[in-house]
Amino acid sequence: MNFLFWNTAQKDLSSEVAKLATERGTDFVILAEAVDHAASYLVSLNKRRQSCLFGLAPSFVADGNRLRVFSRLPAGEIIPAATDRTCSVYHVHPAGGLPFTLACVHLPSALHMTQDDRAALAGETVRLIAGAEDSAGHTRTLVIGDFNMNPFEPGMIGSEAFHAILDRRIAATGQRKIQERSRPFFYNPMWRFMNDDRLPYCGSHYYRKSVPFCHFWNTFDQVLIRPELLHAFDDAGLSLVDSVGGKSLLDANCRPNKLLHSDHLPIHLNLNL
Repeated sequence: MNFLFWNTAQKDLSSEVAKLATERGTDFVILAEAVDHAASYLVSLNKRRQSCLFGLAPSFVADGNRLRVFSRLPAGEIIPAATDRTCSVYHVHPAGGLPFTLACVHLPSALHMTQDDRAALAGETVRLIAGAEDSAGHTRTLVIGDFNMNPFEPGMIGSEAFHAILDRRIAATGQRKIQERSRPFFYNPMWRFMNDDRLPYCGSHYYRKSVPFCHFWNTFDQVLIRPELLHAFDDAGLSLVDSVGGKSLLDANCRPNKLLHSDHLPIHLNLNL
């Protein structure tokens, strides 16, 4: 099962999204900042498909939620589990496949909140996801989206937030105890995109500002996997997408082309369910 996530920067990128979905045989298309163009995305996705048409996933979207989820699965196989302004969680029951939980996130921007603020709100999102896991009776969970945090920030690695770590072997142990209380892990495979010399970029988002501390490249767009789902995830099947239909999504400096497309690169991955 294939997944595509893209923060579309409030633009109508329906043609590019539809091409990507066709090229990669995508089953789930998850978009942030796409609310105003949701109908256009739905039409474009289905124009390029002759069978297994896309539908907008059923939801009880909270006010202010800017995520939209499109899927080729029948509505009965995608059950809304929880939602708030920044997260939409679904129980997915694919016919002939292993049930899992899909959490889609678009967390608050670093432009408007401090690192401590965002770490605290990340903990709230984790608790929302954990509640959905409790109702599902398993922790086969995939979280995907724009976290507006880098993998090394407290809201990502902290035990009271996502507790997402870079070492798959440690993540596979399941959890660790903090003050005698167990805290489950997520595995975060996105660290490798921050310094892969085979790629012309070092993250999914580029932002330069005239301040003493500037990362330039950020990996805000991420995928997290619970240990119970690791057997279905192959790191080699995860990529940042830098071209669509043979056309680059990068500018002349190998940065996301925010004038023509978005200031974020899309993520694509697959799970063997």
